[in-house]
Amino acid sequence: MPDLPAGHFVFLFTDIAGSIKLWEQYPQAMPSALARHDALVRHAVEPSGGRVFKTVGDACYAVFGAAADALAAALAAQHALMAEDWDQLPLRVRVALHAGHGGQILLTRAVLELIGERLPPGVESRDLGERRLRDITRPERIYQVVAPDLPSDFPPLRTLDLRPNNLPAFSTSFIGRERQVAAICALLRRADVRLLTLTGAGGTGKTRLALQVAADLLDDFEHGVFFVSLAVIRDPALVIAAIAQTLGVQENGNPSLVEILKHYLHDRQVLLLLDNFEQAVTAGPKVTELLASAPRLQVMVTSRALLQVYGEREFLVPPLALPDLRRLPPPELLLKVTAVALFAERARAVQADFALTTENAPAVAEICTRLDGLPLAIELAAARCKLFSPQAMLARLTGTSGQSSLQMLTTGARATCRLANRRCAGRWIGATTCWTWARKNCSRGWPCLWAVARSRPPKWCAIPATIC
Repeated sequence: MPDLPAGHFVFLFTDIAGSIKLWEQYPQAMPSALARHDALVRHAVEPSGGRVFKTVGDACYAVFGAAADALAAALAAQHALMAEDWDQLPLRVRVALHAGHGGQILLTRAVLELIGERLPPGVESRDLGERRLRDITRPERIYQVVAPDLPSDFPPLRTLDLRPNNLPAFSTSFIGRERQVAAICALLRRADVRLLTLTGAGGTGKTRLALQVAADLLDDFEHGVFFVSLAVIRDPALVIAAIAQTLGVQENGNPSLVEILKHYLHDRQVLLLLDNFEQAVTAGPKVTELLASAPRLQVMVTSRALLQVYGEREFLVPPLALPDLRRLPPPELLLKVTAVALFAERARAVQADFALTTENAPAVAEICTRLDGLPLAIELAAARCKLFSPQAMLARLTGTSGQSSLQMLTTGARATCRLANRRCAGRWIGATTCWTWARKNCSRGWPCLWAVARSRPPKWCAIPATIC
């Protein structure tokens, strides 16, 4: 198998269109079909100088050193997949470079520019315009490959532009949590789950996880997916107003705003993401009132506390997976641990040449462990890589440098949080660092930590010694 290419990387991704339904309808045939799919893709990739570096479920990931080679492999793969006899199994495969529908090949502008004039004979590119893609900050111009003997007409791309939504764009990629995303999506696709609350301590990544789920469910909600931030709301009576404002529903005096909202939502298939509900948790009955009047409405909530209303389902958001400090694998395998992968990714954002090595890997692993796998704490620590090596950072986190772990993460934290696009630096930073500090140092133990978790925002920044 060829080594990984150096210099420019071009990635090829494949996945089977509608695979969940195929597994439900053809459970006996799918395992062998998936194995044949993997083999055909591999046989198309390797002769073109590429390498399949990962397979997850029905998806293959390959890397190439040249865009033209990646396109040649994509064409070869689609021709082979189209020619294969799938025993009446309606299997169609999407192929994308750099970053469609079964049988479709898509390119970003970056890949097309790398290919230049080296398109194979008879192959053309069709401009599909700028599209908003999941986990990509800015719109990307997308092109479809049009080639002889391959389908060329497809339904519109299912990008974030297709369904009404107000989901924010993020400046950072989404790391890990694939199982949680899949589990939450599965719950919200069930007819008996209409109110799902994601709970967890501050800094566990509830909002980011919920937004990823919302983006993945766009195709499921005909009339849109809408994010409603309750971060600054303390009065429960304002929750309905915040929902109405997000949806563009205006009060006209008679009837009441909640009645107008019920009428608006009654026939619409909508997913509402209500973020930071713990600050107005007594408004929970108003949410159930909306659900009762709108049979196609579903609500996903992020909160440190349950709404405690009828029909609510809870999904506890865990911290990120942590490495075993007693048996650390080599750096390339350690990067498969979600907490470490997040640290490395965010460290590269502030220090382009950061790499996980045999020298710094133990320190990075211990930093992630000491921060309990909390995403926000790990991101704040990784942002310090421009100033400190992981070994020096670990010394500060453990207090051996004379500076407490709390000071380590909160010094200059507002600037760090602005870079990370956070809503309220003091609140989140204090929550995360107090969590870790109290777990390890507080003589009163978990009751103190629970008190911290239930505090109002001004108390999040308190020094743990004063809380205890």
